[in-house]
Amino acid sequence: MDESSLKYVLTLHSIVDGDVSEDSCSVTNLLQPALSAPLRLYWVKDQERPIHSLPFDHVQESYCHLRSKALQQRHAAPVGTTPYDMNVLYQFWSHFLTLNHNTQMYNEFRHFAMEDSTTKFTDVGLSSLITFYGKTLLSTQDLPRYRIIRHYVDLVKAETGPLRPAFEQLQSALRNDSVSFCKRQLIVDLLDDQLLAALVSRPYDIVASHRFTAPGPY
Repeated sequence: MDESSLKYVLTLHSIVDGDVSEDSCSVTNLLQPALSAPLRLYWVKDQERPIHSLPFDHVQESYCHLRSKALQQRHAAPVGTTPYDMNVLYQFWSHFLTLNHNTQMYNEFRHFAMEDSTTKFTDVGLSSLITFYGKTLLSTQDLPRYRIIRHYVDLVKAETGPLRPAFEQLQSALRNDSVSFCKRQLIVDLLDDQLLAALVSRPYDIVASHRFTAPGPY
């Protein structure tokens, strides 16, 4: 079977924060039964959004099965490598969480991506995490949680060396008119003057000159 043809499925009612830990991972833990009949959605690797029907010539796999398999492969993988299923899982998290916030899922995503970067010396997960942060800023969904923006800024601050993908993405976002004023204020409140000056040539043309008082932790 060609791995690139695999499609991963969630049976979707209404996404809410839920427990998706290893011991209790199941679709029902991700969902709130708000409809009488389930709406089945499919996510395909390398696609931005889910689809509503499964092509006849492809296979499907549940999120929880994929997650379990990917984490087992990750545990056994040599340093410097990211197994195929783990790559798919990172891609899924990056796409899914942009539209459907789930605290436990996001925590796992960030934990494994950061751990892979620091101990396994592979940035596949970190790249997907940075992509997620960028999509969150550009999304027309509700204002993202303060904690997520803080994590993104922390990542930008921690970058060293000539390659700084998180910094470059944030710099591009601050120059993008699609990023809302409220999101810009949240970001600026977390930046020191030196980093803000590095990100934008005229900081106060981008955001209000006053500091924004961030909401309490989520």
